[in-house]
Amino acid sequence: MKDTGRLKKWREYMDKRDHRFRLFMVLIILIGVCGLSESLQNNPAAFEPSFPESLAVLPHELDQEQVLVTRSMKISAVGDCTLGCDDRYASSSVAKTFFDLAKTKDETYYLANVAHILCNDDLTFANLEGVLTADTHQHALEPKPEQGNNAYWFYGAPNYVDILKKGGIDIVNIANNHSHDYQDGGYAETAAILAEAGIAYTGYDEQALVTVNGIRVGSIGLNLLGKNERGVDIEEFLDNAAAQIEALRPECDLLVVQIHWGDEGVKTPNLRQVNVGHFLIDKGVDVVLGHHSHMLQPTEIYKDRYIVYSLGNFCFGGNQSVNSDTKLTGIWQLDVTVDGRGRVTLAAPEVIPCSVNSNPSMVANDYQPTPIEDAALAQNAVERLAVLTTEELQNRVGQEFPENPYNYAPLTTQNAGNMVEALQYVPGLKKDIRYYTDRNFLQQPFYDSDKAYLRKSTAEKLKGVVAELKEHNLSLLIWDAYRPPEAQWKMWEAVLDPRYIADPNKGYSRHSYGTTIDATLADANGLAVEMPTDFDDFSVLANHDLGNVESEEARKNVQLLRQVMEKHGFEIYYNEWWHYQDAGGGGYGPVLDLSAVLEKPGI
Repeated sequence: MKDTGRLKKWREYMDKRDHRFRLFMVLIILIGVCGLSESLQNNPAAFEPSFPESLAVLPHELDQEQVLVTRSMKISAVGDCTLGCDDRYASSSVAKTFFDLAKTKDETYYLANVAHILCNDDLTFANLEGVLTADTHQHALEPKPEQGNNAYWFYGAPNYVDILKKGGIDIVNIANNHSHDYQDGGYAETAAILAEAGIAYTGYDEQALVTVNGIRVGSIGLNLLGKNERGVDIEEFLDNAAAQIEALRPECDLLVVQIHWGDEGVKTPNLRQVNVGHFLIDKGVDVVLGHHSHMLQPTEIYKDRYIVYSLGNFCFGGNQSVNSDTKLTGIWQLDVTVDGRGRVTLAAPEVIPCSVNSNPSMVANDYQPTPIEDAALAQNAVERLAVLTTEELQNRVGQEFPENPYNYAPLTTQNAGNMVEALQYVPGLKKDIRYYTDRNFLQQPFYDSDKAYLRKSTAEKLKGVVAELKEHNLSLLIWDAYRPPEAQWKMWEAVLDPRYIADPNKGYSRHSYGTTIDATLADANGLAVEMPTDFDDFSVLANHDLGNVESEEARKNVQLLRQVMEKHGFEIYYNEWWHYQDAGGGGYGPVLDLSAVLEKPGI
């Protein structure tokens, strides 16, 4: 388990770290966090460092003084940026194409009127809709017969990447309906150009992870329309999204998804957008940034997180002219705070209303987004992006949202009939279920039973583990296995700290999947042998590098446990020598109703 600390270990830890503790208290006085100081005095164990799975964790390289300092950042998000246009576009007396304008303008021109904003935040997101390529003839044009006269192919020159770089844009999404206009080759060249320029990008299975002001920000790019708008299999799409979130969530404090979805030319999201948006937040995403409609759409606040359904166009070479709707855009900004206990707080977002051209009274698009000075027009843009509650959004959409349309939370029948009681299924296995006793970090029982339940496939692997350990005159002693979700909620409500207890609102621990165990070595009678630490010790002594472990016997035992567990298909968690999860167990979900999936012994 990765969610806890031990009260008695804290005092030992603080004795060893007395100098750093005094420094920490000085920092607390200086920054005036009186409530934090009082909490430390009343419950010092609440601040013991820990790195839980499936949650935001602090960087391993930060020392104890650093992790207890509140950090903050400002992020900005803008809409569709098509740096270039279709080869068939031609300038007229009213408007020039992006290509023609680029002949007389340098890369600083396009974002000149917003660069002072985007360069002075901490991180800016955008949707790059089109291909960057040195030669379109080296890539095959993607056929789009199903789109008829509405088919367009967007590209720009490689040096157009400097528009982003000099304009203050840091992370772009390249999963959209124009990212493959020149097939896979054009997509790959675009990615290479961005990488060389130092612009982070996300798209399909490519994620970005950056650290700003000590805050680690993860970004995922998704395309609900499918490549070239050919659609997606919704189950495959959701499975892929969930897998990416699960993999990236432990590595970051803030997780952002940029997604291409919805319908063009409308001011409200459709039901599928809402359903997928809720799915992403429920899986652990903090902010969802939507694109594609070419118009501004509202922001929903859902479980204290934000879904921006559409940011409209921004620097958009796909349109040579604009109307009263498509000219409105904005810079969506959000202040993010990560406190000394690892908790992420999102402030109410702010909008800087803009026009996609330098003068909103013009019909021609000069591809130069500019803050709007006209009060009425600015208010219109702000209202389009207004933050709505789910109930207010239902009224705006004119449709009631179904509960759990993709069956991502109440998984009571998922993979039914394949949970087993481990000790009955695996002869020779031993147990000491700590959360059934008061010998745990909060000194109270959290489980109603001392039985150890696991997925059948996971328990099957343990048969090999037990058999091999028997050759060493040893046995496997389980401290924790399947964790009931209600116990997870009790732990969360007792601590309310995502650095120590996995937040059930963001996805359960793998323990609740039935694919993870906390275990140690024991002798043939079930008595634990010497190990580097006891259960739930989150000091450096629990790390797998064993660099601070003095006992040669303890080092030998933990190395043997790891060797045998990995041999039979389990993965380690670096910070806890006792934690092992089934390497093939990622396809399961949390079990909320054990009786619905439990097999009888011998099946």
